[in-house]
Amino acid sequence: MKGKTAESPIFEFQSDCIEQLIDIDANPFTFKSALYNIVGQFLNNCKLINTTEENLELIEQIISYVQNHFNQQISLKDLSKKLGYHYNYISSYINKSLGTNFRSFVNMFRIDYACKLIEDGQQSFTEIAHQCGFENIRNFNRCFKLIKNCTPSEYANTKRINILDK
Repeated sequence: MKGKTAESPIFEFQSDCIEQLIDIDANPFTFKSALYNIVGQFLNNCKLINTTEENLELIEQIISYVQNHFNQQISLKDLSKKLGYHYNYISSYINKSLGTNFRSFVNMFRIDYACKLIEDGQQSFTEIAHQCGFENIRNFNRCFKLIKNCTPSEYANTKRINILDK
């Protein structure tokens, strides 16, 4: 259906036509019939929404989840399970709606929080990196430079904050 997308593309599939799809010797019409059966089940079991229509509730849920968990080891798989959507749908939705992928979106939250911690000046860069959810200082430095166009040290210097890495 042009201009429509499935709100949640997961549905309970009735397996009565699986044998027709697996049967290599089946004639092309039997195979097409099985495919039409699957599409029919999909359309009967999934709510279609306009693709141009913004699903603000979903985007709010995504942002809220990331805000509450960015400093933990989170994944798109965790998010999709939590929200009850298919992994591929959530990935595509984030890319389309936010103009970035999930990992970059999470890293933006992490780096913003890191900036606040750097400005506070009470912790080393290593402590800040771990508190923001980065597994190692190398990844933290790389993401920081990518998002802020400077290193954490350069950022601290522009804010005139002296941080000694312990």
